[in-house]
Amino acid sequence: MAESQLTNAEAGSLWGTTDSTNDFLYPTPGAHYQYSGVRNLRRLIDMARVSDSLRVFQDGDLTFGVRAGRYYNGDTAVAYAGASAQAVVDDAVNYIYLTAAGVLTVNQTGFPALATTAHLPLAVISTGTESGGEVSGKYAYTDITDYRSRAFLAPVGVLDSRRALSITAAAEGANARRVSIQATGPSGASLSGYFRVRLWIATSNYGAPSAADNTFGLVAGTQLRALTADADYEIISTSAGLVQFDLTIAGAATRYILAEFDGRIYSSGALSWSA
Repeated sequence: MAESQLTNAEAGSLWGTTDSTNDFLYPTPGAHYQYSGVRNLRRLIDMARVSDSLRVFQDGDLTFGVRAGRYYNGDTAVAYAGASAQAVVDDAVNYIYLTAAGVLTVNQTGFPALATTAHLPLAVISTGTESGGEVSGKYAYTDITDYRSRAFLAPVGVLDSRRALSITAAAEGANARRVSIQATGPSGASLSGYFRVRLWIATSNYGAPSAADNTFGLVAGTQLRALTADADYEIISTSAGLVQFDLTIAGAATRYILAEFDGRIYSSGALSWSA
């Protein structure tokens, strides 16, 4: 559906007025109209600089470029210098994105899942017969679909789950299992920074702390306080957002590691020790 345009009368009513939100002056036809037009074009270019950041554009029959831009990877600012003459595969749908570290990537299988790979989707380019009309060996600028809005638009309610915890445990050795609690971002990638984590050891999932038969040994992080020895602690993570400890139990046992972070409780699920 075509977007409705201003009528001649509506357009004429704007001549010589100034937009209240951005101080943009609508020129009045007449002498020196071309100068007013150039001034407005310069203003439009200035206003569009942010929207041009990381934009994918065509620069050859089967190549593309990416404008320079900046973004945040967690709390780290990343400056991407831009690129040109990047190849796409002919007769295919090409998915173009930046990894969290700023590596430009092209594949023909799709954007990766955010849960496994932190990335910024940039565009999709359909080439050759895949574009619905173009011949093999080239594509048109209209075959570029911009996907950058996925990086800054999200449903209401998603932002309150941007940080989480990942709890994993190594295999048992000498009656001990090493437990790692890692702060993560919305994509599942590790978050750097110091975080306070309360953790406890329970004999049932989401149960109360239990110290029975446990020996707790902190490996990574700083103990803030022990609420119950060998059962319940508040820990400051390392600068990499990691808390790590060894839990030693002699004989057959099942334990659950519970950790509270940002008001939410995360569970390791059942962890077993052999007889």
